[in-house]
Amino acid sequence: MSNDLLTSVFLKIRPRLLTKARQTLGDEAEAQDVLQDAFCKLWRRRDSITSESQAEGLSSTTVYHTCIDVLRHRRVTSVETVESLPDLAEDDGDERDGIVKDVERLIASELTERQRTILYMRDRSGEEIADIAEQMNLTEANVRLILSRARRIVRDCYRNLNKR
Repeated sequence: MSNDLLTSVFLKIRPRLLTKARQTLGDEAEAQDVLQDAFCKLWRRRDSITSESQAEGLSSTTVYHTCIDVLRHRRVTSVETVESLPDLAEDDGDERDGIVKDVERLIASELTERQRTILYMRDRSGEEIADIAEQMNLTEANVRLILSRARRIVRDCYRNLNKR
């Protein structure tokens, strides 16, 4: 019973939750992710939900807190601007080549074939999101999500690799 209750309430208020998450985060793909994460968190607690109002309140609160978590993560892992990166002069060509090789290895080993393809189409070939979506038979939101996750995986793995 609680499975049906949680699912039906969440689906009923989903448009409102999505709008709030989109306004908070400013990104459609992240807002979609937040709703999925929030539902997964709620699903683990589904047996303790006894009423429609409780399910609605918990859904709203969970989405709100998940948005805050995403914003905190953004602030902590914000990508450095080009101006703040160390200047790689011409004589540092070996260092630049090493970085490129490390990133290429991570892309090859850590990403799925689809993530690699979309990443290369966008970042190497400069293709537009809409064109990639059409070629890959995906929605634009899906392409943005896959691209974002692929970049995050490579970035996090590179950072972990260079902590040693």
